[in-house]
Amino acid sequence: MKKYFYCGVILTAILASSLPLYGEEEPPPEIITVEGVASQRRAAPIAALREIDARLRGLPFSVVDGKYVNFQDQAPAAQLDTSDKKVTDVTQLQTGLYRATVEVTAPPGMSADLGQLREEMMEGRAAIGKNRNLLDSRRRARDLASEKAVLSTVGHLYPAGSAPPLLAGRVFYLGAVREWLEGGEYVLLARIKIRLTEP
Repeated sequence: MKKYFYCGVILTAILASSLPLYGEEEPPPEIITVEGVASQRRAAPIAALREIDARLRGLPFSVVDGKYVNFQDQAPAAQLDTSDKKVTDVTQLQTGLYRATVEVTAPPGMSADLGQLREEMMEGRAAIGKNRNLLDSRRRARDLASEKAVLSTVGHLYPAGSAPPLLAGRVFYLGAVREWLEGGEYVLLARIKIRLTEP
């Protein structure tokens, strides 16, 4: 009988340790806002959903000698359930493209903590080619704005050329404040946060 009694006590202790403490609550899920741009109104929300992974994890990059930025591809993470997505806005921009803003729910801990990172406001410009591919021009303008944000962060953290030979990090694109066409160029003003590390 003692054997069964002790087994019961051990089992009860294991079950109790797996339960949350009294008054302890799991952190709530996080509402993530993503934006996407497309040439057609109905395609804009789809473009926004494609930005989820980059918004959650950021896009990886490296910096050589404090001034040469190289953006890197990354394998997609586990897919987020977007069945409860909420399209909050679809707007036609001054450029003629359509921008959608979508809210999705992410499980606790899935999104990178950006609270301590300095936000950069950067302008990117890209020439519009003869084929008038505005989406391609916008993508290049966004990449340029991200590159400028990376270099600004490097300069802030490593003044007077004190950056090490190699740095790494992730860029978090938070959205465009404004987008317009000017002098044959696609221009956007973007909100960006940079996480910088030494490999």
